[in-house]
Amino acid sequence: MNRKILVLVALMLSVIVNAQNNFRFSYVQIKYPNNTHSEWKKIDNVFLHNVDKGVISNYSSEGTNNQYTIIDKETRLKIDEQWYKVIPVRDNSGTNLVFYLCENQLFGLMLYNPNNDILVVYSPSNTITVPTITKQGNTQNAGSTPTTNNVQNRFRIDCSLVTIYNPDTKKWSDWSEANNTFVINTNNNWDIIHYKASGNRASYRKVSDVETGKTFDGKEYQIASFLDEDGEEFLLQLIDDHSVRVIFTYKSGMRVSFAISNN
Repeated sequence: MNRKILVLVALMLSVIVNAQNNFRFSYVQIKYPNNTHSEWKKIDNVFLHNVDKGVISNYSSEGTNNQYTIIDKETRLKIDEQWYKVIPVRDNSGTNLVFYLCENQLFGLMLYNPNNDILVVYSPSNTITVPTITKQGNTQNAGSTPTTNNVQNRFRIDCSLVTIYNPDTKKWSDWSEANNTFVINTNNNWDIIHYKASGNRASYRKVSDVETGKTFDGKEYQIASFLDEDGEEFLLQLIDDHSVRVIFTYKSGMRVSFAISNN
């Protein structure tokens, strides 16, 4: 039997043993900048995500092996109700690309090239609906506008309401109308710019790793420590539900919650 075929069979068998880092797809489609796309093509590709070596390999049934070097930290992004691992990579030619690996493997994997706005979609099925990612990486996502900027995801959250928790009275204030905009992941440190309702602008420096979890009622969130412009450290929590909430928690116990809606 052809050696390349033997290698591919071995890789496919490894998918069964270690599904966390190995993925097999049966179809591929290419989406172009003018909103056109190719027909689904039947393939038999195996992707190996080697976290230790920082490499993703694409083995095709035709015997080719394309390798991608991971060049930045992995993040998470919600697109059309599905969570994706976002992995910035560089191919053998030196081109920066972005892998979007759906945590629900039924929705597959996408390889996005921000230089020419071409999206290659790998899937176990030819019936999925492919998310829209524009040249700036925009996707429609529950009130936020994520963007891809070569090696990371930048997105904007527009909040129209605010409430403040008083640690002395242990009560939240009534919701007040106030337009606040947050630009998340503004640089390689994933810092934040806050456009305040007063018209002023503030920058927040991330000083810890981002952690993820779920609230007591099952809502996904991300949380990290930041420094404000006065050098005061606070926790910023982003809760991803239909209202999209951004919550500041200070060491004094005071909390400020921004939201798109109060439902």
